[in-house]
Amino acid sequence: MLHILTNKFVVVLILLLAFWLRFDGIDQKYGNEIRLVGAAAEYQELAAYLVTPTVVPPPGNMPGFPLLLSVLHRLLPFEHAEIQVWTSLVCSMANIVLTYLVARRLVTSTMALVTAGFVAVNPAVVENATNGMPEEFYAVGLLLLVLVYLRFREGRDLGIRRCLIMGSLGAMLYSIRSDAVAALLPIVSAVLITQY
Repeated sequence: MLHILTNKFVVVLILLLAFWLRFDGIDQKYGNEIRLVGAAAEYQELAAYLVTPTVVPPPGNMPGFPLLLSVLHRLLPFEHAEIQVWTSLVCSMANIVLTYLVARRLVTSTMALVTAGFVAVNPAVVENATNGMPEEFYAVGLLLLVLVYLRFREGRDLGIRRCLIMGSLGAMLYSIRSDAVAALLPIVSAVLITQY
């Protein structure tokens, strides 16, 4: 019991450190006003288009992340750029927890904590969490898919519910990034090999 409480306490400490690093990154990058540029601004435009359609939609980006943002834009009373950056930050925080949960199924709990700690403080991951790009949301879906696969592997029973969850997560990943097929093929292959 004490070991479980200690692990949870360490995960909370890792999350607090991760949040501080990401929040500091947002403060240093944007200051008092978040203004997105480049590809992040294109995702912001597509999300705004989904909320209030104009004559011509903005070109080129996959609709998964902007679709999530458009729902959040309707629900939350904040600027669109703020919602986008904070969504990336929240997804980054979720990735730390999901990394820990996936690692716990593969290695010792101590190594899972170390892995989550590395994700929390990795400068590239911290920087990416402040950009307002869809990579963090994509990683949430991918880690959830791996977690569902690992649960399937433990029980060896695919079941209709797991099929629906894995299929939905696969579709979500593809709606976020078109190169998701490269991540989905090994997981689908492993399921098919194990099942049949």
